[in-house]
Amino acid sequence: MVPKPVGIQAKITLLAFGVVLLSLLLGIVVLLGRYAGNLEKEIGFRALAIARTLTQMEEIQQQVGRPG
Repeated sequence: MVPKPVGIQAKITLLAFGVVLLSLLLGIVVLLGRYAGNLEKEIGFRALAIARTLTQMEEIQQQVGRPG
């Protein structure tokens, strides 16, 4: 059996589908990158807030600089 040749309409449809799929994948990658960057910043801000809170505790202030 000889396979039937693919028509021009099918080729254009497949090409359009491929372009749309590639665009969606690229958009998802960009959005995930931004989300990861924002999440990293938020974690940093939270860690800084915790550190500032801990530095206000008298017990910690008294123990800073003491060995062991």
